[in-house]
Amino acid sequence: MLTNYYICIILTTPQQCSSKLDTAHGLYYICNMKRALSAFSYEGMIKASSRHHNVKIKNRVKQVGQHIESLINNGGYSQSDIAREIGVPRQSISYVIAGRRELSIPLALKLESFFNLRGGELLKKQAEDSIRNYKRKLKNELVRRLLEINAFWSYASVSAENVPDEELIEKVFIQLDLADIAKLFELYQRDYIRKVWKDKMVIRGDYLFNLNVMIALYYFNIKHPEKYLKRVEREHFKKLLNHA
Repeated sequence: MLTNYYICIILTTPQQCSSKLDTAHGLYYICNMKRALSAFSYEGMIKASSRHHNVKIKNRVKQVGQHIESLINNGGYSQSDIAREIGVPRQSISYVIAGRRELSIPLALKLESFFNLRGGELLKKQAEDSIRNYKRKLKNELVRRLLEINAFWSYASVSAENVPDEELIEKVFIQLDLADIAKLFELYQRDYIRKVWKDKMVIRGDYLFNLNVMIALYYFNIKHPEKYLKRVEREHFKKLLNHA
């Protein structure tokens, strides 16, 4: 026999549905679940890719450029000295230092050889900087979306830097939509998201029950979500009683 949340998913008409979660009624309708989930995965990747490529190169590579500049200055060299020694145009180095061009593999290897660095060290730093900048941008976007709906009403001031990761995960699950939830899985490890969800949301019982069933099914592949949720809730209450 189908439980209520399955009936809602199957019988709700497109006119009654929204891609946003209906937190006011505590019911979370999803039209054409297979199509919605497919679109969520595909469109989410496309949008993320598009956003990534639209980030200015200067923002992605300025840290590695600053690192190269410090290597040059600390060694008592000029950019022209290095360019002459490794056989590249000076402009190639100056563009990377200024953040106007990404560090290419040949240039990185030549610089690493000259400064006696481990192979791949500069490229690894460039990749780490790019990932860090991309994640910072994602977090800023989520905080901005939450600010738009006054989700931080108890805060005097809010920025991505002072919102704890656990609180951000919880608020995004409860108050934002599928596309925003997808960004959490770019920002954080899946196991960490699941732990926060279990510790912060599952224990809230009936208040978030329908939402938690959906999350359990479609994000963590929990096969019997109602039983799982009730078991976690019982374990939580048991711990509270033991510590009382």
